Amino acid sequence: DARTEWRILLDFSLPTFLSGILVGPVLWGSSAMLAHRPDGYVELGVYNAANQWQQAVQLLPGLMGTALLPVLAEKCGKRDWSGSLSVVRKMMKMVAWTVLPLAVLLSLSSPWIMRGYGESFVAGYGVLVISVLTAALLAIMVPVGHFITASGRMWVGFWMNAGWGAAMLGFSWWMVRWGAEGLAGARLAAYLFHAVWTFGFVAVLKKRLERAVVP
Repeated sequence: DARTEWRILLDFSLPTFLSGILVGPVLWGSSAMLAHRPDGYVELGVYNAANQWQQAVQLLPGLMGTALLPVLAEKCGKRDWSGSLSVVRKMMKMVAWTVLPLAVLLSLSSPWIMRGYGESFVAGYGVLVISVLTAALLAIMVPVGHFITASGRMWVGFWMNAGWGAAMLGFSWWMVRWGAEGLAGARLAAYLFHAVWTFGFVAVLKKRLERAVVP
């Protein structure tokens, strides 16, 4: 009966796999653009130092999202769309209350944090500010991404991620002239675009699902 699994492979596993392998080449390409600029490797060092703090800010919300996914999957499986979206809204508020104060604190401390990497990194404190703001945005978006996953719309998620990749490369090509700050700004701009169509899709989907369950 292995043939009965093809639908799961095509509709869930394949787009999940493609979404996963998409990120690495996009980040590599944008970093390569910066590296080929004058003093590119110096700027890339500043960018990577700030990126460590972005990943740190995203760590706890990522763990919270892992716990959220089974709850959403259970509610979506029962076609309890209003309940699942209620969970998403509550989780977004919880994440926002967690990451926004941390992002503000790190932004205010950014000159001293970057000084810890060496005197040559101090001027790049703006890169850290942009990076932690990007991390806060991504953390707040995590529950929405889990809702798309739990509702089984993985191909939609893949094309959204592909759009982010195109935006990231496009903004990087244009903004990398401003060094590490430009690349950090390109990443923030790409995720802002990603947030617009992600939240827009969920809003439209919510209306369709609510109409579908009206007796």
